[in-house]
This record gives sequence, structure tokens and C-alpha cells, in this order.
Amino acid sequence: MPENQSTRRLQALLWMLLVWAFVIFGRLFLLQVVRHDDLLRLAQQQQQRVVEIQAERGSIFDRNGQPLAKSQPAESVCVNPHKITNPTVAAEFLSRLLDLDRDKLLDKIQTAKRRDSGFLWI
Repeated sequence: MPENQSTRRLQALLWMLLVWAFVIFGRLFLLQVVRHDDLLRLAQQQQQRVVEIQAERGSIFDRNGQPLAKSQPAESVCVNPHKITNPTVAAEFLSRLLDLDRDKLLDKIQTAKRRDSGFLWI
């Protein structure tokens, strides 16, 4: 069967598409398999960092010089009740760590789970 110009063009287009597909799959393999560990480390460096809080806020005074508001240092702990698989173990651990009543903490976690809350101050 003789090849005409349109058949040669179609074959050339097919080869270009195959080469393009191999280039894309090669690049995907390079990124997802070969360079996976390096890219994972870079992503974690971009997403997680420690930020120091530089200074305290100043106090707010009324016109007579009496303080209306002051900054007080405070530490806080919060949890996501959806991510707690075993509330009893979590309450036991947190109560020992934070010196809190285990039963009250367990009740708070279970109540937050029942309310479908995604955030709970401990």
C-alpha cells in the first residue's frame, strides 16, 4: 500500500505524541520516585517553622493613667476531638501531663466529639 503525504504526517504526529507521553511519564517518575525524599523534605521545611514572638504588647491605660488592659503570659493546649481515636487514653495522658482531673477531661473530650466539634481548649 503506497504511503501518501497525509499518512506520513499522521505517522509523524503519532511519533511526536508518543515522545511527548514518554517525556511526561519520565518527568513524573523522576519527581515521584527518584526525587521523592528531597521534595518531601523541602515541602516540610516550607510548611513547618518556629516563629519567635518578639515582644509583649503594651498595657492600655485610661486618661487618668489607670491600667484598663494588660498582657499576661499564658500557655494553652488545644486538641482536635475528631483526631482522637481513644478518648480514654488521651484523657489519661493529658491529665498526667497537665495535672488535670482525668474524668472531667474525658467528659469534655467526649462531649466535643458528640457535638462534632473540631476544636477543644484543654
